[in-house]
Amino acid sequence: MSKKSPRIAIISGELSGDQYASDLVDSVRQRIPNAEFEGLAGTGAEAAGLSPWQIDRPKPDMLFTQILSHFRHFSAMLQTINNQLQQSPPDLLVLIDYSGLNLRVAKIAHQLGIPVFYYIPPKVWAWARWRMVKLKKYVNWVAPIYPFETQFFRDNGVASFLVKHPFIAKINHDQPSATDAIALLPGSRGQEIKHLLPIMLQTAYLLVRHHPRCTFRIFCAEPDKEPLLREHIENWSANLPIELVTTDKQSQLQRCRAAVVCSGTAAFECAMLSVPMVIVYRTQWLNYQIGRLLFQPRWFGLPNLILQRDAIPELLQGQCQPERILQLLEQLMADGVHREQQMADLARIKQQMTEHADCQSIGHVVADLL
Repeated sequence: MSKKSPRIAIISGELSGDQYASDLVDSVRQRIPNAEFEGLAGTGAEAAGLSPWQIDRPKPDMLFTQILSHFRHFSAMLQTINNQLQQSPPDLLVLIDYSGLNLRVAKIAHQLGIPVFYYIPPKVWAWARWRMVKLKKYVNWVAPIYPFETQFFRDNGVASFLVKHPFIAKINHDQPSATDAIALLPGSRGQEIKHLLPIMLQTAYLLVRHHPRCTFRIFCAEPDKEPLLREHIENWSANLPIELVTTDKQSQLQRCRAAVVCSGTAAFECAMLSVPMVIVYRTQWLNYQIGRLLFQPRWFGLPNLILQRDAIPELLQGQCQPERILQLLEQLMADGVHREQQMADLARIKQQMTEHADCQSIGHVVADLL
C-alpha cells in the first residue's frame, strides 16, 4: 500500500448505523492508522474521527405512510451527496444500512467509478427481493453480521464477508448477580414506543398483582427518547416499581430475570446476554398490512431467524395483548422446562455468532479491500 492516506466515505442512517460506523472507524484505524474518514453518520462516528459532510441527517421514524411527507428532504439530501461524491470521490464508499437512501447512493457511486462496500446490507432475504438486482449491479461487496444472511448473499452471487457483530466484543462475560427485575425494551423509534410501551406497562401491572416482588426496568435506546419514555412512565409510577435505565445498560439487562422486547436489535442483544424473552411488535394497521405483504420469512425476530426455527415466542400486532404476554412471561420467569429450553436456545445463538469459522473483523475486511 502506498503512503498516501486512503480516504473512506461512510453514509449511515439511524443510531444503530452510527454505532456500526464508529466501530468501523476504530477498527480500520488499528490497521491503517493514516486512514481518513468523512461522510454522513452521527456523533459517535464523528467522535471516532469521521469528518462530517454538511448535510442534514436522514429523518428518523420513516414509516411506509410517512415517505411522501419526507420526499423533499430526501431528494435534496441525495442531490447534495451526489455533488459531494463528484467533487471529491473517495477511495472507498461504505454504506451502512438505510437502504432507501443508500441503494440510490450506490447507483451514483457506481456511475462515478467509486468502489462500493455495503456494511449491514439491505434485508433482501426478508422482503423486496427485487432490490437484489440493484445490489448486484451497483455494489462491489457486502458485509452482513448474521451467518444466515452471508449464505443467502453468496447463494445469490454477491461477494459477501461475514463480519463479527460489534456487540459481541462489548459483552461482559462476568455474569452479574441476578434480580427479579423484568426488562421492558420498547424500541428505539418514537412510533414503536407509542405503540408498545403502553402494552408493556399494562402487562407489568397484571404481573405485579401475581408477583408483588417484581420490579421493572425500562431501557432507553436513544437519549432523545427519554422525555417520551418518562411521559408514559409518569402515568404508572404510582402503581408500579419502575426504573428508567439510561446508563450501564448491558449490566442492568444481564441482571434481569426475563424481558419483553420490541423485535429488532434489542432481541439479539437479549439473546447474547442470555436473558429469556418474549418478542413483541405492533404498529399502525396500514403499515402492518403493507409490511405483511412484503415480508417473506416465517420469523420476525432475529433470534428465530438465526436459529431458523420457532425458539422465542413472537407476538405480533393483534396477538400483542397484555394477557398473552403475561402468560408467556410467567412461564419464562419460573424455573422449569420453558425457561430451560429457551436458555439452551440462547446458548446456541451465542455459539453460532461467536464460533463461526468465516467471521472477520470489519477493520480487517476494509483494510484488505483497500
